[in-house]
Order: sequence, then structure tokens, then C-alpha cells
Amino acid sequence: MRKPAFLFATTAVAWGAGFFAWSLLGTAYSNGDPLAHAGDPVQVALVALPLLVAALAWWSLHRTCSSGAPRWPATSITVTWLAFSLVSAASVGLLLAPAALLLVAALISVRQKGQTQMS
Repeated sequence: MRKPAFLFATTAVAWGAGFFAWSLLGTAYSNGDPLAHAGDPVQVALVALPLLVAALAWWSLHRTCSSGAPRWPATSITVTWLAFSLVSAASVGLLLAPAALLLVAALISVRQKGQTQMS
């Protein structure tokens, strides 16, 4: 695997997209209602946040790999997401924790431009 950070970060974005789709289309409550109602723009924006945050972390990691930008933006996004997942673990945080862990794996495996791979 040549670019594991890319694969981990892309999978985190896919997880965010899956959460967004499930929140609007899936059954979250026993009466059959979804987590958010598609007709309410505030609810749609709130359930889109995980997808947007994962995409922002992906973009930050891409900049780190391609141009040697610092890792701290992606690190701060990931730590914040991980903290949110832990605090809200009894609710929606448990569904978002895998994406946070994927971003942690991406951060661990990311290499800045010009950095050589150790064998």
C-alpha cells in the first residue's frame, strides 16, 4: 500500500457520506422516522457536518502530503472529532467514532513532502 493516509482519510469521508445518507433516509427511531428531516435546512446542515469535517481533514492531509504543509490543522480537527465522539458516545458519537479513528490512522501514516519512508 503506497499511500495509506490517503486511503484512511478517503474512507473517513465515505463514512461521513454514509452517515449523512443514513441520517436523512434511514430509520433512526422505532416509529420509522429518520434522524433528521430533509425539509428542515438546519437539521440537514447539522447532519452534514461530519461529512464536511471529514472532507476538511482530507484536504488538510492532502496539503500535508503534496506541499509539505504543517500537520496541525488535520491534527486539531481529528482530536476535536475524537473528543466529540467520546463525549457523545451514548448518542450519535458511537456512529461517528469509526471516522475519527480512520483519521487518526491517516495522521499516523501521513508523510510530509520530502520525507523519506523508513524501511
